Amino acid sequence: MQISGVFNKERFFALSIDCSIAIVITLFVMILVRDFPAVAKGVILVTVYLGYFIVFEGLWSRTPGKYHQGLIVRRLDGTKAGWKEAFERGVLILFELNPIFLGGLPAGLAVIRTKAAFWRYAGGYGRRAG
Repeated sequence: MQISGVFNKERFFALSIDCSIAIVITLFVMILVRDFPAVAKGVILVTVYLGYFIVFEGLWSRTPGKYHQGLIVRRLDGTKAGWKEAFERGVLILFELNPIFLGGLPAGLAVIRTKAAFWRYAGGYGRRAG
């Protein structure tokens, strides 16, 4: 098990993919609730956006973006992250997006590289295994 760095290429692309998916889902939901009061829309917006990360990490310890980049969320002892950790990470995702605040280890968790990465590189970045 190799712990992923605070900010590296895989985490950047995983977060870009996840934020894009979460925004699309949130916008779709916002269209459905366009007649709700503004405060309710705000609560729904935050809940759906953060819920994306919480649900995926709670169920599978990874989001689609992390899966695509071969990353998985684990506790620091290597065991699978549960719902409690997924909720903590989900709430702290706003700070995690800014590496100055918490870096990559909120809630005592680590993002690790897995051997079964979607993109396999042979000997470093830029060269795919053939």
